[in-house]
Amino acid sequence: MGYIVYPIAVDLEKVRSAIGSKDRTLLARLHSTSDLKQTDEMLADRFEDDEDGELGAPLTTADILRHLVMGEPYRDGLGFAYGYCFESLCTHFGTVLDNRHWSAMRGRWFDTVQEALAQAGVSEKQFSVGRLVLRGPPVELPAIDDFPGIGYLTKTEVGDARSALARADLAKVTLREAVEAIEQVRGWLDECARSGRDLVCTYA
Repeated sequence: MGYIVYPIAVDLEKVRSAIGSKDRTLLARLHSTSDLKQTDEMLADRFEDDEDGELGAPLTTADILRHLVMGEPYRDGLGFAYGYCFESLCTHFGTVLDNRHWSAMRGRWFDTVQEALAQAGVSEKQFSVGRLVLRGPPVELPAIDDFPGIGYLTKTEVGDARSALARADLAKVTLREAVEAIEQVRGWLDECARSGRDLVCTYA
């Protein structure tokens, strides 16, 4: 089994403004365009296993999206659903970037790429690969116990990250797949800089 990083170039101010906006037109668009079937299935399983009713009345992703957009109270214990709905909100306002070198991967891949960057002369302090998906969301959400992992870089941080990776001497990296992964991250950062957007990454 492998995992996938979804990089999204998006203006985070648009996302933040949408949360709590009470914009029913936006909510209707999200309902019609978001593909959250798998998350709905996960929610159904979670409530089915909740024999003591600690989670309260069953919810669907339509409810979660409504909580986000309409500024309704969040439900604890369902952080994963809020995470995936947040991802859907980001894709609505943004662009999902090419992730072919960050798909069907193991968690160890982050360490492998970080080690490759060290070979190339870039320290983890200068650029942390894991921070792309482990930093946490840029908005307040209920705690996410497992997946999705969420991270982000602001426009300013994108510039700093580009500078750090520009110094990487990839000729010193022995693993070709790691070189391709680093080059792809450079591509994400370049697109964000070109379009003046932030970078949000999810991992699941």
